[in-house]
Amino acid sequence: MQTSVGIFASCGDGWREIVEDAIARLAKLGVGPSDYCQIKEKHGTLRIYLLTYRRHASGPDKVAEVIECAEESSAVTCSDCGAPGTLRMDLVWRKVLCNECYRRDLHT
Repeated sequence: MQTSVGIFASCGDGWREIVEDAIARLAKLGVGPSDYCQIKEKHGTLRIYLLTYRRHASGPDKVAEVIECAEESSAVTCSDCGAPGTLRMDLVWRKVLCNECYRRDLHT
């Protein structure tokens, strides 16, 4: 997924709002596009990796708080459609899915 500010995120479109919100909140803390290393799904939930954030005036705690909030939100949001979801451990890959998307993935 390509975000509105041109940062690539390797995750489902269902997390677009979570990713966009995190990027906007991090921008207010001084994190720019060149500070991102990777945004992706790992072990079923969202991960946001920055090259460094200790230099930002707001400090690493506020930056870490935004990232943690996004990661926690992804754990209860379907990565495919954005509806409320559950981490599914019985698929080929761990994935947060709503019931409808889960049923679809079971049959593909």
